[in-house]
Amino acid sequence: MATLSVGHYERAPATEELYSFGPHEATATFERGEADFDTEKSNSVELGFRKIHGRTRFDGALYATRFNDFIYLDSVDRGLNADGSGAFDADGQADFVDEEGAFTPGGEFQLVDYVAGDATFYGGEAELSYDLLTGPRRLTAAVQGDYVRAELDNDTNLPRITPGRYGASLTYDDARWRATFQTLQTTQTGHAAPLEPVSQSFTDMNAFVGFKIPTFDTTRALVYLRGDNLLDERIVRQNSFLRVPQPGRVVSTGIDVRF
Repeated sequence: MATLSVGHYERAPATEELYSFGPHEATATFERGEADFDTEKSNSVELGFRKIHGRTRFDGALYATRFNDFIYLDSVDRGLNADGSGAFDADGQADFVDEEGAFTPGGEFQLVDYVAGDATFYGGEAELSYDLLTGPRRLTAAVQGDYVRAELDNDTNLPRITPGRYGASLTYDDARWRATFQTLQTTQTGHAAPLEPVSQSFTDMNAFVGFKIPTFDTTRALVYLRGDNLLDERIVRQNSFLRVPQPGRVVSTGIDVRF
């Protein structure tokens, strides 16, 4: 089955995009809004391909979106305080300030501005799966991948865009057991924005096995053992402001009960 979607969307600026001026603890940024933003508008087209029945299944899409006045947070390099005071000193590095907005190299908060620009996003995603076993015991192998490119009309890249990823998984399910093994390779981006650090590529390997506990009503219970980042990779995500490594290898167990 093939699908074609075409859309036009408009969005008014959010309150924080218009009026922010202060530290954001969750992202360790000091945000400055812009009260004169226009409405963000976009036109998009998506071509999809899907096969959902049978042992072999496929789901994929190619898409492109054109934005007018796309609003995003951009790094600053002026060497000034957040209120604009101080002596201009651009050094090719993103500016940092303290909680009060005073320019401080190595400060706690990265100074960022809400800005708007015309931009184009395009990319694709796909997943192909095949049932190695069918019936009451089902074993499914799958491969997947996705990629997105985002750039402004001035030929610069938008910040914090997830780089290309690809991976594979194996899933088993029957009346009593459920198990998944998955590995996902994230590439190193070749399209970082100005002043944006580049995160290294990494392989994220995870596993899950659960036993379904018999119940006598509609309650569903599952005892599970889960392992995340089994290769103990240094995972720093390109779309994160903080750019700090995620936890290393983690093994956890628990019970999931649903009523």
